Amino acid sequence: MSGMTIIISMIYIWLLKYITKPLLYASMLIILFCFLVLGAFCYTEMITFEAGTDNYKFALAGMCVSWGVGLAYLICICCCWNNIALGASIMECASEFVAGNIRVVALPIIAYIIVIPVFILWTYCAIFLYSIGEAKYVEN
Repeated sequence: MSGMTIIISMIYIWLLKYITKPLLYASMLIILFCFLVLGAFCYTEMITFEAGTDNYKFALAGMCVSWGVGLAYLICICCCWNNIALGASIMECASEFVAGNIRVVALPIIAYIIVIPVFILWTYCAIFLYSIGEAKYVEN
């Protein structure tokens, strides 16, 4: 599992090196799209229920909340567009730095390899202490 995490991190760093801004903007659009789709799903569920029932009210509330959060998200994106563009440029420079200095990526891998003997020792000590015997409690 940890090996897969390292592989995914390397792929993500490689992607950031080449497509930082499109990846950021696409993720923002995907989040907005998910809010809209969730609201549409709640609406389609709402019209299948009879008006006044609890399910109708819950679907209506879900629709209003998801579309409201989506609208607030869209307003925030529009109001902060210059800051988002600046952040995207900073991310692009940071990804170039990380891709250029692979030692930054190698440090967690080396730390993980160093921790393996410590974990083995801890496991050995825990098994030893567990296998000593039953604990006896003495009351005064």
